[in-house]
Amino acid sequence: MSIGDLRKGKSAEYFVFSELIKRGADLYLPVIDIGIDAILRKKDGTYIEIQVKSTEKEDQAGYFNVYNINEHPEEKFFIICVDMNEDNLIEKGKPNIWVLPATDFKKYMVSGCRLPIYERSRKHNDEVRSELLKNHFYAWELLTG
Repeated sequence: MSIGDLRKGKSAEYFVFSELIKRGADLYLPVIDIGIDAILRKKDGTYIEIQVKSTEKEDQAGYFNVYNINEHPEEKFFIICVDMNEDNLIEKGKPNIWVLPATDFKKYMVSGCRLPIYERSRKHNDEVRSELLKNHFYAWELLTG
């Protein structure tokens, strides 16, 4: 992994953490990151695990890989997909973000770990996944509500 990839990943994580903190989230960050980027304590006192995945380069935009998805309790594991493509940042001033429970990530993933969010899903009437997942676009309330 290059230093550029590490910077991209960390900038996406901190963008997400900032957005969650603005919304009153109680976050805990692990000292060693081995698949969980944050733990969030919900208002009801329960905890969820968060993994932030990011893409940036034009040829990789929207391809999110989660290799360890089956190692976490589905109902308490969320993947936040952050498309840091420069076009989005210039046009909207912020990245495209989808907040996905692990169950929904699994529902739309291919090859056992990859979610190509801008591609069509053969399993779902050939619709583009980003359209199928539009209710998850900037859906911070799934984590903070």
